[in-house]
Amino acid sequence: MIEPKKAAPVRLATKKQVAKILEPKRSQNLGILISSKHLDIAVVESAILGCDNSVLTLDDLLAIYDSRADKDELTKIKKHLDKNYDLALDRPEQFLYDLSQIASFERRLKCLIFQSTFMEALTGVEHKLNNVKATSKMFLSGVGVHQIISLLLAFGNYMNGGSRTRGQADGFALDILPKIKDIKSKVNAVSLLHYLVKEFIHDFDKDCGTEKAKFPLPEPADIAKSAEINFDDVHKELKKLHKDMTDCEKDMNVVIAESTETNLEPFQTCVKAFLNQANQTFQEQQENLTECRKIFEEMTHFYCMYSKSQGDSVSPSDFFSLWTIFCKDFKNLWVKEHHKLFKTRMQEAEKKLHNIKADRKQSVTITTKKKGGLKHKLSSHSLMK
Repeated sequence: MIEPKKAAPVRLATKKQVAKILEPKRSQNLGILISSKHLDIAVVESAILGCDNSVLTLDDLLAIYDSRADKDELTKIKKHLDKNYDLALDRPEQFLYDLSQIASFERRLKCLIFQSTFMEALTGVEHKLNNVKATSKMFLSGVGVHQIISLLLAFGNYMNGGSRTRGQADGFALDILPKIKDIKSKVNAVSLLHYLVKEFIHDFDKDCGTEKAKFPLPEPADIAKSAEINFDDVHKELKKLHKDMTDCEKDMNVVIAESTETNLEPFQTCVKAFLNQANQTFQEQQENLTECRKIFEEMTHFYCMYSKSQGDSVSPSDFFSLWTIFCKDFKNLWVKEHHKLFKTRMQEAEKKLHNIKADRKQSVTITTKKKGGLKHKLSSHSLMK
């Protein structure tokens, strides 16, 4: 009897052994980062050495910088490689080690991050200052603004006509502006603000109700943004940007000193060109801040508005917050009147066109052809049916 052969023992594949040096939580987080952002060390190295901020997003650069190895971690990784070169590093440890092998990795990465954030930060400052300047200029010299103020003054003097002191005022405090909508007429649905809008349109705004119509006051959204600005905060923001620019220049000089001919370019040319442009645009915004403050102070003096605390200056919040609600309510009523007038004018135009067509129709006279023509002669001789 032939005995069956014994089955060969099955060998289970063993997982490749790797060196895990980092703390478990740190290793897990770094592994998730590498996988989720698809970080390839070759791409990262190329972007950093090539000073190219178009390859990796700003979020990627910041994540890499925040996840870089500290001195203790690098020491442990290098110590392992010296003793156990045959035992491969786990993926997170290998990534940190490869980053550390990039020439002047940390300083180069800081310069790259600063390039990506500087212009955005400076543009934000520019937009805020330009908005305050434009809004202040309109309050200072806007014809519509002056006309509305003159009407308000006239209304106030008329309403206080019985008082010798208050009935002949040359001006009024701006803190009355938010309260105008609460002043009601005998007809409770109509407020002083509503009457102001109607009188302004009747006396001054001849384009209202047409395609040429233009809101006479600064936009409420621009006023609200202007009220949020603080010149001291903007000064601090510019000061910090200047410090970051100085730090970037220091990092650049260290990288240049540590670099070899093979990895010096394009870093040196790229960062130097960036810093030259950054310094120029920074100076422009410093001048912009000075000009913005000057125009704002000129405007507050024009409206005779001064700080209640001696030695303090009027802030944008103090001035613009008085106008925010007033301009918003004024615009809502102005838009309604604009649409109402536009509709009325369209109806009048349609009625006028209808009348013109009717007049033309009435002026048309129908005449009959006299007999004796060629057609009549031929038909009479039976030559034409």
